[in-house]
Amino acid sequence: MASTIAECGLDSFYALRDTAQNQVGWQSEQNPFIYLDHPEFQHESFSRQRDTSILSISIVGLTCAACVWLIEKYLLSQLEVLKVDISQVSQRATIEFDEQITKASDVMAAISALGYQATLDRGVQRANLVKQEQKKSLMRLGVAAIGMMQVGMYAIALHAGAMQGIGEMERDLMRHAALIISTLVVFYSARPFFQAAWSALKHRSLVMDVPVSIAILTAYSASLWSTLNGHGEVYFDSVTMFTFFLLLSRFLESQARSKLDTEPVQSLIPDTTLLSDRSGHQIDEVSTSQLCLGDQVLVQPGKAVPADLRVLSGRGEVDESILSGEFKPVSRGQGDELVAGSLNGEGRFIGEVIRLNQDSSLATVDRLYEQAVQKRSASEQLADRLAVWFIAFVLGAASITYIYWLNLEPTKAFWITLSVLVVSCPCALSLATPTSVTAAIFALRKVGILIRHSEVLDQLNQATDLVFDKTGTLTEGRAKILRVEVFGRFSEEKCGAIAAALESYSSHPFAKAFSKYSMQETKVEQGEVHPGEGVLGSILERDQNCLVKIGNADFVGVEQASYAQTKEDEVPIYLSIGQELLAIFYLEDPIRSSAYEAVADLVARGFELHLLSGDPSAQSQRVASQLGISKWHNKYSAEDKLSYIQKLQAQGRTVIFVGDGINDVPAMGGADISLVVAQATDLVQARASIGLVVTDLRLISQLLDQCVRLSRVLRQNISWAIVYNFSAIPAAAMGLVAPWLAAIGMSLSSVLVVLNALRLKKVRR
Repeated sequence: MASTIAECGLDSFYALRDTAQNQVGWQSEQNPFIYLDHPEFQHESFSRQRDTSILSISIVGLTCAACVWLIEKYLLSQLEVLKVDISQVSQRATIEFDEQITKASDVMAAISALGYQATLDRGVQRANLVKQEQKKSLMRLGVAAIGMMQVGMYAIALHAGAMQGIGEMERDLMRHAALIISTLVVFYSARPFFQAAWSALKHRSLVMDVPVSIAILTAYSASLWSTLNGHGEVYFDSVTMFTFFLLLSRFLESQARSKLDTEPVQSLIPDTTLLSDRSGHQIDEVSTSQLCLGDQVLVQPGKAVPADLRVLSGRGEVDESILSGEFKPVSRGQGDELVAGSLNGEGRFIGEVIRLNQDSSLATVDRLYEQAVQKRSASEQLADRLAVWFIAFVLGAASITYIYWLNLEPTKAFWITLSVLVVSCPCALSLATPTSVTAAIFALRKVGILIRHSEVLDQLNQATDLVFDKTGTLTEGRAKILRVEVFGRFSEEKCGAIAAALESYSSHPFAKAFSKYSMQETKVEQGEVHPGEGVLGSILERDQNCLVKIGNADFVGVEQASYAQTKEDEVPIYLSIGQELLAIFYLEDPIRSSAYEAVADLVARGFELHLLSGDPSAQSQRVASQLGISKWHNKYSAEDKLSYIQKLQAQGRTVIFVGDGINDVPAMGGADISLVVAQATDLVQARASIGLVVTDLRLISQLLDQCVRLSRVLRQNISWAIVYNFSAIPAAAMGLVAPWLAAIGMSLSSVLVVLNALRLKKVRR
């Protein structure tokens, strides 16, 4: 480690560590994040804009809206940070502050002091932390599950014995056995609840873990007292069951959330770069992170562009679908800009670095996504505020019950208050949503629909608008030979075989369209690729070597107007032998067959449909017209798409965005719901709310149908849970419900909710 730090030029780290003890504020022993304040520290999670600094971090341990509220309130009031944006779903935060007032280490240490684990938002470190937490959560869940089953066996015997008669020795033996098992569950499995509750109370705040901890500890303590004294009721079964169900719901939530953990799109940038002089000679291979403005780099054929460059020399075609979403490569030459992360085709470029990675177009896309996904709606902000009041209400109701019975009949006050806490433990209520949602997600997965986070299932029922990307979403996103015109002496099959043999030398996206032709009996030699123009080679014909070419009209040597009868958005590709034109292949990006039925169904459901495309051609209009989409726009960049969606949302619309490319990532983050089709890269799929395993757009209709069913089952489950709790709490507060009856009622209520939710697993494609 020491050598690594020295190689990175951070030798002063040790001096900083040794002198930190004398600094004002948190000392280095108390604050392990003090290295963030060092001026030589550089990290992609730490950036500066004008007079402020922005820290992007991950926070592990957010369990409810009150947790988000607590962190935001504390940072804004105690550390005087300028802005805090926290996403409970992605467990990420962006914090803006003035370094003259607040240090980055203070921010990280404050969050840790609140009881949450804060780490820099980088792939390996965050992944390791999440993996460790999931492993611990699974261990706690396993212990709670085994404990619940074992204690439940003793509870059944005790309840039966209370009705039919049981000896004191047998009763005490089973109670002591249940005590031993429950103690392990309470002090191991339920420990995170206690830690979070204690941290919140220390800072005079309330989170959901406060009433949860009080209920568990009170029921356990009362049961412990009853077991040791030999009289009174025990609630070990309620304690272990409540702990298990709550841990299960949180574990399922964390599993769903873990699917959102992705590397930034900047991971597409190569790790190393070839430095070059103006003549194109390689000087050295260096880390891309060491590039400086003005450096000259060499981009070889088939390699990714390491940074935003201005071309000094060279010409070729570049795949910029990473930003534009269009599969057609674009021609780039001297004076043009190359976008970081785009893929060079067959050309060779010498370029000058004009923007570093943190300022590149690719970084802007990632930044737009993070900003969009961390911005909470008005309803979410209201939920943050109501969460605290709800917790206070639960504690207040229990306190009032205790005070009332303390004045009326002191000997019953504790037990009746405890009964209220036990019966009000929202097992059925907490199961109502996660079990229903889990069953719905499982059913959707069987038919090829993947849900990234469960909140979208509820939002889908409020959706009003669907915004589609064009290329790769409504269309197939790949070139297809639409028709062929033959002019020479060869048949279409022979022309196709020659074309396929020529295109085998090329990596151009158009070349894949010719794979439909067999070239077993056709051999092209001396194939030579001309980037942006075509391919030439030699073929043996009538015992003579003949020159064959495929490409654009100028390259082949014909006048396009004299031959090609091009329809709208068709791309003509010419094939010649010698000076003779053999054929013209017309290529097109066809509309998906499933798009027609899907769009018709969505219109029938009352959705407003929009088409946004980065394609500058008129194909957007043609696709919209054929599908019946009235609102369409072309030449739209990633920023334009995001702005369009935000304007719809400002009008009170709920927007679903359907796309497939990295250029769609900001729009996905800004939309209320984002859906990605099957052929998209893993990078894009991981950033979408919903993913389709197969490219069948009709699955959108099935998704909407399942959401309607889910909404109906949720209303049934929640209604039952509310009716049960609000009926049982007053009865318990009046002393009418025996503790053992309350425990059985709570169990039966939970089972009923689960069985009703399991109906959602039955679905057919």
